[in-house]
Amino acid sequence: KIKSKFNLDFLIKYFIFNHSNFDTLKIKNADLIISGVGKCGLINSDMVKDGTVIIDFGYDKDGSGKLCGDFEVVNLKSKILNLKFTPTPGGTGPLVVAKLFENFYKLTNLANGIEE
Repeated sequence: KIKSKFNLDFLIKYFIFNHSNFDTLKIKNADLIISGVGKCGLINSDMVKDGTVIIDFGYDKDGSGKLCGDFEVVNLKSKILNLKFTPTPGGTGPLVVAKLFENFYKLTNLANGIEE
């Protein structure tokens, strides 16, 4: 069993799905932020506290055509202590692909009457 540094009963979570309607104070107090908006630099270092874990599913292209996530990574890394985050690109994408293959495998077995 994996031990977590977070007490899950008191973990403050914040999920961001819409870039026009979110509470920056709630984000600032969150231990875990999960974002999937797809707007480059939506979340900056002023909105994140030290020790926050960020899972960024959102991606977009910046003005120069480079892929970027919802978080300003350069500013966050320089200003926030003990920051843990998934990079964009290359962070959550492989996890999503792995889970899709796992589910496809399970469905194939189910469709063919194969028990796991």
